[in-house]
This record gives sequence, structure tokens and C-alpha cells, in this order.
Amino acid sequence: VGVGVGATRPESAHAQQEAGGRIRVVHGLRGLVADIYVDGQLVLPSFHPRRSTDPIAIPTGDHRVEIRTPGAAMSKKPLLSRTVSVPSGFLGSLVAHLDAAGRPTLTAFPGDLAEVPAGQSRVVVRHAADAEQVHVRLDDRRWRSPASHPATGRRRWSRPASIGSP
Repeated sequence: VGVGVGATRPESAHAQQEAGGRIRVVHGLRGLVADIYVDGQLVLPSFHPRRSTDPIAIPTGDHRVEIRTPGAAMSKKPLLSRTVSVPSGFLGSLVAHLDAAGRPTLTAFPGDLAEVPAGQSRVVVRHAADAEQVHVRLDDRRWRSPASHPATGRRRWSRPASIGSP
């Protein structure tokens, strides 16, 4: 099961360009401890399920991301792999989860870096879980209607800053 939730805060354009782009990795495959490789280099050894990283700086361009069992030989086929294109200033998430048919998959989600009006905040809910629906609660209150599964569609809402603001 994988559900990615993130609150975004824009960074300076200079900081984004220096790093190329940034990707947060979310591990939602229960029972699978994994080694995560980017372009053949081990970047997350023994990464446990139900964990996520802080954004990882990655150069602009196309990158091969592979998920392997810990210690598996590079000559063996990875459990999952995907090419991720990272444009300059990119901020997004790469989520390992089960698709609607129950098969492991990797899904890349771009972050929404659009400006947020004064007095509001943005909470992004990405339902990538092998589940019917997710009820989102902020400040111990139900927040709108259930989030949709990726097979049925994406929902996006804006709320006043008093809901879920730091």
C-alpha cells in the first residue's frame, strides 16, 4: 500500500537550478525491503516499506531507477525499473506501490509548484494505495470527500490556511 502526502514550499529558483531537480522516494510495497538504484548507483540501501525520503537532488536529464532485493547482483533483472525524466527545477515524487490490478509498479508524480495565494496552503494527497478510497483528515477533521484511486481519477482541492497549516 502506498499513499504519498506532501506539503510543498517553493524554493528559490537558484537553489532549484543548482540541484537540477529533486525527487522524493515513497516505498509502499509491504513486506519488501529493497535496494534503490539510480543510473546503476545504490542510493538507498535496505529501504523499508512505509517510508519516504526527503527530496533527493538529482541532475537534469533521464535517469534509470531500479528496485532490487538487498544485495542482489546487478546482472539479475530488477524487481521494478523505470526511466524518470528530470527537467531543471523539477520537484516530484516516485512512488513504489501496487497498481489497480495488484501488481507492483513505480509511478512518478510531478509536484505542483504554482504559487499559493496569501492565507492559503497546499496539501497534496496522492492515492497510490491498493485500496478503494482514502479518507483524508487534517486537524482531526475529515477533509472533503475520499481521495480517488489513480485508476479512477485524481482530485485536487484548495482549503483555507486554517486547515492543516503549520
